[in-house]
Amino acid sequence: MGSRIEAQRGLWERADAVDAIERRVDAARGGGGGGLFLIGEAGLGKTVLLERARADGDGFITGFGRGEEMERTVPFGLFFQVLDSLGLDAADVLGGAVEPSVPYLRALKWMRNAATRPVLILLDDLHWADSDSLGLLAFLLRRLRDLPVAVVGTLRPWPPGPFEVARALAADGTAGIETIEPLSPDAARAMWAERSGRDRDGAVLEACGGNPLLIEQAAGGAVEMEGTAGGALRESILLSRFAGLDEASMHLARCAALAGIGFRVDLAIELAELDPGEADLSLDALTLSGLAVAAGEGRMRFSHPLFAQALYEEVTPARRRRLHGRAFRILAERGLDDEATEHAIRAERVGDRYAASVAARAGDAALARGAVETSVRHFQAAVGFTEPNPEPELCLKLATALITAAQLAAADAVCERMLAREDLNCSERTEALALLGQARYLSGNAGQGEAKAAAAVELAAGYSPGRAVKALLDQAVSTWFHGGPAATMPLAERALELASGLSALQRDQAAAYWGEIALELGLDGGYEAALGVGERLASGDDEELLRPIDLIWSGAPAYWYAHCAHYTERFDQALSVLEHAREVLEAAGSANGIAIVTGFIANHIGRRGRLEQALAEVEAVEDFADLTPLPLPFLRMVRAEALLWSGRISESEAECDAVESMGVMNWFAVAWLNYLRGTALLWRGDAAASDHFLQTERTLASVGLVEPRFMPWAGHAIEAHLAAGRRQEAERVLLALEALAPGTHWPRSAAALGRGRLAEADGDGPRAEEAFTRSVELISAVDLPLRRAESCLALGAFLRRQRRLVEARAPLAEATHLAEQFGAGHLAAAAASELRLAGGRRHRSPEDRDRLTPAELRVARLAASGDTNVEIARQLHLSPNTVRSHLKRTYAKLGIRSRRSLAGIDLSGP
Repeated sequence: MGSRIEAQRGLWERADAVDAIERRVDAARGGGGGGLFLIGEAGLGKTVLLERARADGDGFITGFGRGEEMERTVPFGLFFQVLDSLGLDAADVLGGAVEPSVPYLRALKWMRNAATRPVLILLDDLHWADSDSLGLLAFLLRRLRDLPVAVVGTLRPWPPGPFEVARALAADGTAGIETIEPLSPDAARAMWAERSGRDRDGAVLEACGGNPLLIEQAAGGAVEMEGTAGGALRESILLSRFAGLDEASMHLARCAALAGIGFRVDLAIELAELDPGEADLSLDALTLSGLAVAAGEGRMRFSHPLFAQALYEEVTPARRRRLHGRAFRILAERGLDDEATEHAIRAERVGDRYAASVAARAGDAALARGAVETSVRHFQAAVGFTEPNPEPELCLKLATALITAAQLAAADAVCERMLAREDLNCSERTEALALLGQARYLSGNAGQGEAKAAAAVELAAGYSPGRAVKALLDQAVSTWFHGGPAATMPLAERALELASGLSALQRDQAAAYWGEIALELGLDGGYEAALGVGERLASGDDEELLRPIDLIWSGAPAYWYAHCAHYTERFDQALSVLEHAREVLEAAGSANGIAIVTGFIANHIGRRGRLEQALAEVEAVEDFADLTPLPLPFLRMVRAEALLWSGRISESEAECDAVESMGVMNWFAVAWLNYLRGTALLWRGDAAASDHFLQTERTLASVGLVEPRFMPWAGHAIEAHLAAGRRQEAERVLLALEALAPGTHWPRSAAALGRGRLAEADGDGPRAEEAFTRSVELISAVDLPLRRAESCLALGAFLRRQRRLVEARAPLAEATHLAEQFGAGHLAAAAASELRLAGGRRHRSPEDRDRLTPAELRVARLAASGDTNVEIARQLHLSPNTVRSHLKRTYAKLGIRSRRSLAGIDLSGP
């Protein structure tokens, strides 16, 4: 098809691109979203093809945006255009950002809500789009497969950044690429003949190089040939279009080109220094000649970017810099900091403190919007404008933006350069040390990161205890991941000491962290220390504790209290705090914060036996996993544990392998993975399970962590050691567990279970029965149904082995019922097997994995009746993310693609 010469509607040899557009639009009309990029040099007809896509999308909701060379520093400028074209308040849709992921989640929410009917997004000149819009575009395109949304964009192969984004999206199947080539010689000659009505001019036609725009321009007028060739002839062809303009109009056109392809009319006039009469005549001349067209809101556009490029290059470099400098001043005085900064960069305003202040304001605004890449560009410009001695405040802002953008080596260099200066005050030096510590920790150098953070704390303690406390707690959280609670306790104690003279809130926060660490170390008074935070949360006096800016990382005081409540089996309190925190984060649109708190929730409910819900929670977060790389290892371990208890052992092991491949193998990951692998081997009857539990124990002991509920490995370890003939190891674990058990139910139940196993191994039936029975009684007082099922299974299996079959049936039936009710596959199979051996019968069989679960059925029925995800979540007391995950699995099991298809399916179910 591409070899055909097609002249309809201005399209020559573009049949392949036209077909690709039709396929993409038709796919979206049928519910399958995706993107298409039309890539080619300027003048090859990409914009005409984009208009063809607009025509094909008749009946679609259509949005449009265009990249502008002079607006590459406008945060999310391209998407603001798209949303504005749809009549939406772009600032409301994308909102303010407490962290960089916010605009991404909000845009995704908008896209899903908008897709009630097909949506077509047309994006022209993506090569000039701001980098944050490109990142947002890639994020959205990867999530369109099940939405009726088509995105068609045009771009040149240069600059390389946008081109590489398009290639990456094409490589993963998210978008297609159509390369727009120059016309073949035959098509070029045919077009020339049609447009000029005369024989071709060989030199001119050759200079056009198959570019339709150049052929159009050359065919329409005389071109000065003498003394020109190659690029000069090409420029002559373009400038020939301006031949009929007077000098004032040409001057205005050149100044307009300095302002961009799409330019502000008043700015161009002011740069050209024309009086009102001259300006009006010149604008009329540009419009009537077809060189520029109105673009609304006081703007005009050159009818083609090549015209603006030719005019721009005609201006000498020195004059360009001078005009860019004037444009900077004009725009800055109007408060248009983003555009002003771009002109300042091109004017090379080194030494201009005013330019630095404007760029810094633009950087602050970009960071507040979550446009991290744009903020980095602004702050780099601000620092550059104040060389050779940049202001410390600007350097600190640049370092912060670089860390936020994960440009850690660059942030490190900025901080090191700052710390080498002798003119920093204490506050500036403290901040530089803290940022350097953060950069080094995030880059994998935890030791140096902690050393720099400690230096920041010591410096701050001398002049600002409040700042020192915050720095200490920040350092403590990082130290915990690297060195565990034993290494962290001195920091927690110092924070508690420094906070004694501060506000009640600051004292409560420091006490809550000390309390969590104390519990993990097995010390008394941990929960009581955290009660100040707990009481604030319970009373509603939680505004300072539930700020999104604090909840976006794992070191928020609300989380410390929730952990303390979980360790002390105040499960409902813990879950209430976590769910409240997630509500705040979902309202703020923070992907990183949502991922962290959802991981805590999934881990909490998974260990309370809600395996299906835990898996759904993790799956919902994976929808935006590329925005939240740091919590991913934790989330995958949570899923591995839920899969393990669900009986999907091979899948659980695959998740463990995936975590190891991420390379984040700190003590926490090593202990947890060995616990999971040990449990899997135990349930498979492999004596090697004992080795994994020994490794878990050694790892936790090396960091001082003894809290049994932090990672509930000890009960299974006793069983594994006994199975491997390691009685001494089993007794040692049991004694340690009994020493920590008083006051809560599961540790005492697990210890009683261990005592029962030891007594049975010794042949002491009465003591074994007493211990197994005690285990069931203890665990029955707390909401841990799978642990209760384990205790019932152990008691029933013991009675069955004692040939007391009738007595064995009740606990075995209960174990079977609980395991099946909560989807614990291995436990259900083991209990059912024991029940059969005892002569009992099961009340029902486990559901097939390919059939809808009860939870999926409930959600599917409501969705089929027309309820929205939010309405379903409210009725079933679930989160919208959980509802979305249930529907996603339901569609996969039923072989459908959307909720509309549910109406024709029998959802009566059991």
